Amino acid sequence: MAVAGLFFCRRKELMKTPVQPALVSGAFLLLLGFLFYWAGYRGHQKYFGYASGQIVVLGAILWFLGWKWFGQVFWLWVLLGMMWPWRFLIERISAPLQLIMVKLTSGFMNLIGVDAVASGSALTTGSLDPITKLPISLDIHVECSGMRSLFALVMIGLVFAFLRVRDEWKRWVLMAFVPFVAVAGNFVRMLMLFFGSLLWGTKFAIGEGHHDISPFHILSGLAVFVVALVLMSLLVSVLEGGWKKVFKKSKVVRREIVRENEG
Repeated sequence: MAVAGLFFCRRKELMKTPVQPALVSGAFLLLLGFLFYWAGYRGHQKYFGYASGQIVVLGAILWFLGWKWFGQVFWLWVLLGMMWPWRFLIERISAPLQLIMVKLTSGFMNLIGVDAVASGSALTTGSLDPITKLPISLDIHVECSGMRSLFALVMIGLVFAFLRVRDEWKRWVLMAFVPFVAVAGNFVRMLMLFFGSLLWGTKFAIGEGHHDISPFHILSGLAVFVVALVLMSLLVSVLEGGWKKVFKKSKVVRREIVRENEG
């Protein structure tokens, strides 16, 4: 539905693309997709089936519309791939992200004068919980590492790239920026959890357990996406020359002020 909706939003522009069917390439990819499906069926490997679906869609685009059309809908094709389950990537990506978040948060806390020690995926500080009088400790689980938000932000980035960015190289820059956005958003989340624990206690800020999180903890999770959307919007504005418009407006305003002062 999302892919269809995005296509509908740019239908007038896309319909101007000439149709030049690539029969040979399309036929090859269609056969390859069917082969992947057969191999997955015979080997009971569902991910071969997911790959076959993606390849068949690519083959169909080339068979009926051609390479120019595929270039226009490339990011929609990538977005379509996000519907497949990517569970096998969780362990490979979450562990490095956890270490990054622990080191980044502990480094910043030490920089601002808060004693913090990183140990694996845990972060122990010298600050005390105002309720329990125990040292505040933050355990960065998979969901706090940025793993979940990363996939969501990739999809948001694909939507931004398709709708708001016109040049292809700018779209690649935007998508390359997404992992940094995910880290920045979760960094803000960790700071919110720490300062919330420092002010109102760990129970209020985090909750009583991994499966009993507090409303403040949920709010900090939403802050990840607020930070991410702001950063991505700023990047799109810069890529599309928005900073030039702001600079020109500021120059015009300064000139008007100077004229008024001279008058």
